[in-house]
Amino acid sequence: MLISSLFMPVLINKFSEITVFKLGVTGLGLVLLLFPLNEIFALAAILQSLNGIFNLMYSVTRTTIIQKHGENQYLGRVFSTNSMFINIASVISLSTSGFLAEITSVRFVLIVAGLIVLLAGPYLYLI
Repeated sequence: MLISSLFMPVLINKFSEITVFKLGVTGLGLVLLLFPLNEIFALAAILQSLNGIFNLMYSVTRTTIIQKHGENQYLGRVFSTNSMFINIASVISLSTSGFLAEITSVRFVLIVAGLIVLLAGPYLYLI
C-alpha cells in the first residue's frame, strides 16, 4: 500500500478521481470475491496486495472528491458524517457477517460480500 501510494498522483492526473474511485470499488469487489475461492498461498498474498492497492484507490479518491467538491466551511462536518456512516456500516457488517459465518461459513460470507461490492462497482458507472 505504501509503494502504491507513490503512484496515486500519477493515476489521478491521468484519470479523473471518479474513474479511479469506481475502479477501486470494482477491484475491491473482484479481489474480495476471488480470495475465498483460492487455496494457493502465493496467490492469496498477491490478491491481498491487490486489495491494498484497490483500497488505496478507493479511500484516497473518496477523500479527494470530498475536499475538492465540498464547501470549506462544511468540510469538518462532511468528514465527521462520512466517518460516522463508515463506522456504523462497519459495526453492522461485522455483526451480520459474524452471525452469518456461524450459520454458514467464512468462505460463503466473503463470497457474498465480494458479490455485493462487485455489483456496486458497475452501478457506480451509471451515476
